[in-house]
Amino acid sequence: MDTGSRGRVSVLVLDFDGVVTRLPVDWQRARREVSRVLGRPVASLTRLLASLWGTEEYFLASRVLERFEREAAERAAPFPGVEPALQLARGHGSEVYLATLQPRAVVEPFLRRHSLLGYFHGIVTRDDHPGKEEMLRTILARTRAPPSGLLLVDDNPAYAEACSRLGARFLHLENSAEEPRLLEALRRVLGP
Repeated sequence: MDTGSRGRVSVLVLDFDGVVTRLPVDWQRARREVSRVLGRPVASLTRLLASLWGTEEYFLASRVLERFEREAAERAAPFPGVEPALQLARGHGSEVYLATLQPRAVVEPFLRRHSLLGYFHGIVTRDDHPGKEEMLRTILARTRAPPSGLLLVDDNPAYAEACSRLGARFLHLENSAEEPRLLEALRRVLGP
C-alpha cells in the first residue's frame, strides 16, 4: 500500500539498501557464516538480529554481517537520481533521514564517499534499533513532526503496516540502476 500522496512531507525517510543503493551482499553466504559463528542454523538474519537485540550474540552476528556489508558498500554506487531527489526534498523544506538495517560503519562512509552525507538530517541504523518501526519512532521524536508528515520510502512493502500503525505514510519503491525511480516518485509526492 502506497500512502505517499496526502499532504506536505515534512520528514522524508529513505531506506539505504534498495532505495539509495543496492549492496551486492551474498546474503546466503553471510547467513551461513553467522550460523557457523553462532553454532546454530539461522533462517532469517533480520529476525535473528531482532530477537537477539542488545545481547552479546547480537553484536557478534552484527559484526560478522558488517564485514560482508562493508565489502559490498565499497563496490556499490548510489542509484542514478538519488542526489537530485535529495536536492528536491531539500528544496521543498523536507528534513531527510535514513533508516536502515545496515550499520552506521557501513552507511556513513558510503554517503561521505559519494558526497551525500550532508543531505541527511540524521541516520538511524541497526546500531540504534533492531527494527524499522522503532527507527521511525525515534525520528518522529527527534523531529517532533506529526506522524502524518512523515513519509518512509522503502523497497520492503512489509513496512507499510508499521507506517500505518504510526499514522505515517509509506511509499513502496523498488529502485535500480537500470530503472531509477526515486526522483520520479518524489516529484509525484512533493511536486516539481
